[in-house]
Amino acid sequence: METVTPPKQPKKSVFSSYRLTRKQKRIWLSIIAVLLLLSLIAGLVGFGYNRSYENGRQSDERPELNNQSPQTQNLFSSFTGMVTENKDKKLSVQSAQGEKVVVTLNDQTKIIKESTILTSKDITKDQKVTIFTQGSDDGLVASRVVFRD
Repeated sequence: METVTPPKQPKKSVFSSYRLTRKQKRIWLSIIAVLLLLSLIAGLVGFGYNRSYENGRQSDERPELNNQSPQTQNLFSSFTGMVTENKDKKLSVQSAQGEKVVVTLNDQTKIIKESTILTSKDITKDQKVTIFTQGSDDGLVASRVVFRD
């Protein structure tokens, strides 16, 4: 007679006998859902950043966006230098770079030395001043002149 051997049972792993309870399943599904949601948000943020970055790079290449209209130009500037001449409401100043600038003084121009308000007659040659101006290079008007030590 032949001997019949029973079929081999597959080895049981540690996890094969372990069953998740309903609460544990819910917790694992919640964790997976949160991870998927976070990865979706991270992907959308990255996509938005890259798209904005590329749009910014393209706008640098378009010259019509780089030209500022007169309404957006900064019409205020300042510079420091030595007074070379003060004559007829015109003040000539030599900057440290050697550039000679002529500005117009008007009634609204404030001339200040150590918190004291002075007049245009108090400005003399070889005084160091900082001038805050308005306007373009061809018609600079001083809004404030500050004496420097």
